Amino acid sequence: MIELANGLGYLLVAWRFGLTWPTIVYAGLVSVFLVVAWIDWDHKIIPDVITLPGIVVGFLCASFLLPTGWGDSLVGILVGGGFLLALAWVSPFLFGKEGIGGGDIKFLAMVGAFLGWQQAILTLMVGSVVGAVVGIVLLATKVLQKGQYIPFGPYLALGGLIAVVWGTELWHWYFHGLL
Repeated sequence: MIELANGLGYLLVAWRFGLTWPTIVYAGLVSVFLVVAWIDWDHKIIPDVITLPGIVVGFLCASFLLPTGWGDSLVGILVGGGFLLALAWVSPFLFGKEGIGGGDIKFLAMVGAFLGWQQAILTLMVGSVVGAVVGIVLLATKVLQKGQYIPFGPYLALGGLIAVVWGTELWHWYFHGLL
């Protein structure tokens, strides 16, 4: 199943970007998204060994191979990781418990490194909406009990995939098409 999803992700990226350097980078990112999603789903952890080097690789790729550029990448790291870091800091005060894990923070910073700040925000928006819908369904069907954690990484990974493939169009539609 994972290999099929990975292959379909590669085809989707190749369809969207053609045979270019960004296609190769984004195909690798698709594989990272799948690895992070499954590890987080199974073990409720996103390993630093993936995200920390991923931030550096993302910044370098954005600087030399991707249309993101180094400035947008740097802001993406700060916005992606910074927003979730702030949420992690205030959630114990607001909810009385941890609300976001450190792996999620570093993962969204990594997404921001590759894709820039706008796509990091889009990733977070899509991941939050899909995660909330899934969480509500799991609570309604009693698969999940109130107060239980569900991993956020799979939803961020889905948001990241959508940002890679359709992010520019979605950002433009949302902020310019509605105004």
